Amino acid sequence: TYGDSNFNMVDGILPTSDGGFIYVGNGGSFISGAYVVWAVKFLPDGSIAWKKAYKGTTGDTTSIAARVVPGRIVIANGRRAFAISEQDGSVIWQMATQETGMGIDTPDGGFALIRENYVIKFDAHAQKAWQVTFENNYWSWPSTKGEFYFARAFLYADTGSIYLPIYTDIEVIKVNAEGKIAWQKTYGKSMGDDETLDALIPTQDGGVLLAGTHYG
Repeated sequence: TYGDSNFNMVDGILPTSDGGFIYVGNGGSFISGAYVVWAVKFLPDGSIAWKKAYKGTTGDTTSIAARVVPGRIVIANGRRAFAISEQDGSVIWQMATQETGMGIDTPDGGFALIRENYVIKFDAHAQKAWQVTFENNYWSWPSTKGEFYFARAFLYADTGSIYLPIYTDIEVIKVNAEGKIAWQKTYGKSMGDDETLDALIPTQDGGVLLAGTHYG
């Protein structure tokens, strides 16, 4: 058991390159609102390699962490984002943002914020390079090559039937590293079938694996 007398919440558990893992979360008091972001590095045997607390701001109650570049963890918390080293938890870079989202280290040395309906790319100097926004909400995740995938199950009606039955298919969008939509495709069977989306998993070759259920 780990923690102290204050409120402690785990927001993410990420594997590290040495076979261990890092917990990322928030700790503090509900009354004061003085939250801090914390990260704890565990070795494969469960022992603690290091633990760090990073000063937060009032109202920052959720941390979103991701690992894309080996050796780094990027944390987005409230209106800021920063990258830490897996080795000792030291801060590699940090920046204030006007948007929130999951923080992603990109292979070109930059950074991106990704949410259900947008991705914003920053260059290595923390300057906004581009933004892509969608009208709908999607499952979203970066690829291993600095690209981004968005997927959702969407409803449509069989207009050829007097009863207008409702079915679902899967839509997938790929945004390339330059902020352009590389392709947008729909997957599904014929009328009368339904597909649901349960997971979106990037693969090592830069592709994406979709997992779901087919009814029909």
